[in-house]
Amino acid sequence: MEIHKSEGVVLHALKYGDYDQILTVFTREEGLIKLIVKGAYRNQKKATSTAPLTQAEFIYAKRQSTLFLCQEKSVINYHLGLRESLERLEGACALVKSLTATQVELKPAHLVYELLICYMERLSQAQAKQVQNLVSSFQLKLLRHEGLFGLTPHCKQCNEDLVNHYIVQGENFCKEHKPDQGISLTAFEAQAVFTLAFSRSLPLIEESVMDLGLKEKIDWLFESLLG
Repeated sequence: MEIHKSEGVVLHALKYGDYDQILTVFTREEGLIKLIVKGAYRNQKKATSTAPLTQAEFIYAKRQSTLFLCQEKSVINYHLGLRESLERLEGACALVKSLTATQVELKPAHLVYELLICYMERLSQAQAKQVQNLVSSFQLKLLRHEGLFGLTPHCKQCNEDLVNHYIVQGENFCKEHKPDQGISLTAFEAQAVFTLAFSRSLPLIEESVMDLGLKEKIDWLFESLLG
């Protein structure tokens, strides 16, 4: 069996049999992997160290199946701040849901891993009103990483400058040439989306003005482009 070591974040933990545990882990080196932890529930402390949202270093043995055997783990960060409020915990769960919707097993995604850690750390300190901005920003950056979304200043068909944006399948159109389905963004909303999707400044992202209507548009965009 090949022995590997990788840093990762536990996304899901499932009890298997009486004492074992199956983990879904997003790792820096190999993307999504599944690990079986033998005897995890024989020791409460051992089970706690594999709770979802825990960041740890894992040593595991690869086998013929894609379920690898976890031999050792060392916790780096429990990210306890994510559990200090319902808003933060819901935000962290939204990050996990968005991540699992875009990533596949054993496909390395170093930049996505760094993005996840960055946003988890920021969420651990976020105020309630900042949580949704961070979640929506994470979703848009994932779409950009997968090559599914961009925000251009010109209509794809006529190349005219855009005031309002009509986005269909990740492409931008003017009102005259927009296809039937998609979402519309006012100039104000487009500026907010641009900040959320492209800015590297987390304080600027947190301060962006985003109402429920824009949140729903971003959620729809994320789900439709992945569908």
